[in-house]
Amino acid sequence: MEQILVSAYTPSDPTKSTAIRAHRISKAELVTNVLKKLGIYWGLAFLTFFIPVYNVFFVPFFFLIGVYVALKVEKAKFEVMHGKIECPHCHDQIKLRKAVLTEDFQVTCPHCVTVVKLSVKASRTSNLNHTELYGSE
Repeated sequence: MEQILVSAYTPSDPTKSTAIRAHRISKAELVTNVLKKLGIYWGLAFLTFFIPVYNVFFVPFFFLIGVYVALKVEKAKFEVMHGKIECPHCHDQIKLRKAVLTEDFQVTCPHCVTVVKLSVKASRTSNLNHTELYGSE
């Protein structure tokens, strides 16, 4: 696990940055995850092939959904273990639970119900100084 610098932003508020703990997803894990998703949905497509009449709809549906889900899984870069980030709108803390961090990762602030977008600013702690990681004290 490593510390990554994440920025939280909304269209109308200033950007807030903080460091969170995350696991970098390796190429081997990424390939394994993609193949698992493809296997699940393409397996369902194969099983629905034997259902009369409905196979015309279900086989292409599960085949295409498998490709779509695999492409979404392929975008994963980090797996967030835990952390907190300040909401740019109401300045309350948003707890981040275990989730996969992609380029378009969004969380909803439980206090003001604002959708907050997160983006990775830096992925190595060696590139970050103490002020960037923990803020000014």
